[in-house]
Amino acid sequence: MITLTDGLDIIDMLNPIKYNRIGETTTRFGFTSQALKEVMINTGYGTDVAVYSEQYNMDTGGTSWGIAPTQLIAHLVSSIKELKQRIEILEGA
Repeated sequence: MITLTDGLDIIDMLNPIKYNRIGETTTRFGFTSQALKEVMINTGYGTDVAVYSEQYNMDTGGTSWGIAPTQLIAHLVSSIKELKQRIEILEGA
């Protein structure tokens, strides 16, 4: 186990989006799997992470993408801790 110390870097690189699935009218919020993959690669985690999935779809002949949002919780907690430390320094605590 290794304590995360780059949570804020990860979260800062994410681009939240609002979207509708094809054929649906319900508005959804999230991130694209492709963008999340790029963030993981650019921050040194590589492609062997459980936060997104990329699988060949035999039915369509294309790629199916997915996200495991709970995998981002650790980065969110790390971000909050980093920001708390910065605030304490600024406030002189």
